[in-house]
Amino acid sequence: MTASVITYDPEGALRVSMNGNGSINVTGYAFDRSDLGSPIQVGVFQSGTLTAAPVASAASPEMAPYGLGNRGVDVRLPPITRSAPISVCVIGLNIGTGSNQWLVCTDVDPRGTRPVDDQTSAGSLTVLVNKRTPLNPRQYAPPLWPMSALGLGGGEMLRPEAAVAMRDLAGEAGRWGIPLAATSGYRSFTSQAAIHDRFVRQLGRDAAEAISARPGYSEHQTGLAIDVSSPGAGCDLVECFGSTAAGRFVADHAWQFGFIVRYPQGYTGITGYDYEPWHLRYVGRDVAREMHDGGVATYEQYLGLPAAPGY
Repeated sequence: MTASVITYDPEGALRVSMNGNGSINVTGYAFDRSDLGSPIQVGVFQSGTLTAAPVASAASPEMAPYGLGNRGVDVRLPPITRSAPISVCVIGLNIGTGSNQWLVCTDVDPRGTRPVDDQTSAGSLTVLVNKRTPLNPRQYAPPLWPMSALGLGGGEMLRPEAAVAMRDLAGEAGRWGIPLAATSGYRSFTSQAAIHDRFVRQLGRDAAEAISARPGYSEHQTGLAIDVSSPGAGCDLVECFGSTAAGRFVADHAWQFGFIVRYPQGYTGITGYDYEPWHLRYVGRDVAREMHDGGVATYEQYLGLPAAPGY
């Protein structure tokens, strides 16, 4: 399902292709000799709509002889529609004397594709769980690994794929000098019921359900969600975590390890939950990358499904 390549840049080679799930790859390099000292930025248009404007910062063997081996283009974007062919055009935003130049244009056809193979099975790594979509069965219990077996304390458990990704994310944060801990991972149907009931008693149902899922509707029950914190930084499980070094780190880098910040700021009307910068959901590196590169804020939007503000 690879699209043809039409390159208009005589000093570069950009390629546009389509993956089996309909996502669009833009790879290669684009430059002008007058711009060797400046980063290149390109704009990716889908059927006339600007959908991304990445700075060329990927590995580029072709540019290495110029001492610019990190000036390549490598982005993956969700298609703007799956109901019609798409014309994909890439423009150079700061090439040459400053005038924009079309670098590549081609057509792709994502009709009949789906963003993920399985968003409904409880055991799927890409299962959607929200206030409109409970787990099936609602008392599903996943296979689990203790995080302590991977060198992370606290007694939390996750599905193996998410546990390894969390270990790697915490390790990378540590290399930046940022401690990152797993605060709350898997919760059973029974434990989620107890937590939800406690919040309802304390806050009332409406306020409680802005921060706590009903049993059978919780991402924590999948074993793919983890609440993180940063020892010594404060702001555990409160919004100010987003302004800590750890909060900024996960916002910027969690996608590289297959996680998304599941309940971002300003999207309560879609996710149904208040902003939770500490709540990470493992969806796999491909999905997380497409959401990041395409600027897609919520999993509902990525899947092209309705908002889920309430039960």
